[in-house]
Amino acid sequence: MDKENLNYDLQEYAKLLEEKVDSAASEISKYKKIFEESPDLFLVIDGDTATIEEANPVCETITGYTQEEIVGRPDSDLFVKWDSERTESVLDHTKMYGSVLSSRMLRKKDGSSIPVDLTINTLKNDDHNLIIVAVRDITERVEQEEQINRMNKELKALNASKDKFFSILAHDLKNLFGTLIGFSDILNFEYNELEEKEKEFFISKIFNISKNSYELLTNLLDWARSQSGRMEFNPEQFELTDVADDVLKLLSPSAEKKNITIIKDIPSQTQLLGNINMVKTILRNLVSNSIKFTKDNGEIRIHFQEKGGYAEISVIDNGSGMSREQLSALFSIEKIKTSVDNEDMQGTGLGLVLCKEFCEKHNGRIWAESTPGKGSIFTFTIPLFFE
Repeated sequence: MDKENLNYDLQEYAKLLEEKVDSAASEISKYKKIFEESPDLFLVIDGDTATIEEANPVCETITGYTQEEIVGRPDSDLFVKWDSERTESVLDHTKMYGSVLSSRMLRKKDGSSIPVDLTINTLKNDDHNLIIVAVRDITERVEQEEQINRMNKELKALNASKDKFFSILAHDLKNLFGTLIGFSDILNFEYNELEEKEKEFFISKIFNISKNSYELLTNLLDWARSQSGRMEFNPEQFELTDVADDVLKLLSPSAEKKNITIIKDIPSQTQLLGNINMVKTILRNLVSNSIKFTKDNGEIRIHFQEKGGYAEISVIDNGSGMSREQLSALFSIEKIKTSVDNEDMQGTGLGLVLCKEFCEKHNGRIWAESTPGKGSIFTFTIPLFFE
């Protein structure tokens, strides 16, 4: 090989070597940038001593330790098992399981812990074992999983409650129509043999059961529509006095039958912002309940006051009242009760469950106060709107 060719070959080799060096430098620069700018924590751990040799800058944000503070620490200072407070060396874990993805708790400098995923890889460098650990904070993911688990438990409990609720309704309706058929049968086949008082008794029973059955079915249909999302919530401005008048027009015959006085204590031109049909349903259920549980010659008052931008509407009666235990069972579908022991089927509690749901759709609330033998006060809130 002559000198000229040798020089040419050396130049080509030098050029090729320079390109490879540049390429390697570029790769090193790229991985260095990833290492320094990554939002995940990277740790380089001595595979023989299980001490931390290097950490990227995000170290302080995630662990609370500066890069200088964390270097030289045993990795067991950082990592805690899920199922105990016992620390565990990444080295021991790697010897047992190899290069794996593992979940652990990372103990921060201030003593608090966060859940993390560890991606663990081993690297041999000049007879020196290194462990490269990528640490990712999974706090948000764990919180989301816990929220999903809570929601699943709540849905299971709600489904169980609904199953119980429908079972009670089926029992009640069967009992109801059995009673109606029984009374009707007596009137149909024994009418001429019955005394006038007996006829009046059976007719009265049939009327009361039919009326309360209709109320139950109305509430049931409204509740079913609200649960299926078919009842749209479209707030509009309306007069509270108009709603109260409509409700009283419907329920006055029942009140007059027991000689119950209903006082409407609502200023004229009181305007609300909400769904008028939902508000009617709430007021109808509360006034209807008061009529049922107020004795003859009693009094019911519908009272209004403004409080914090909301209309606070109370239905106050001097009826039989409720005990603390009875109060605690209101407004909950889990505590819906059978009406089999309730004369003339005076309510399963579905109406109050419906009232609560409709109040919550308005960002309002409903509550009750009562003393046995002295009456009850049911109060709900709806947003106010004034021109």
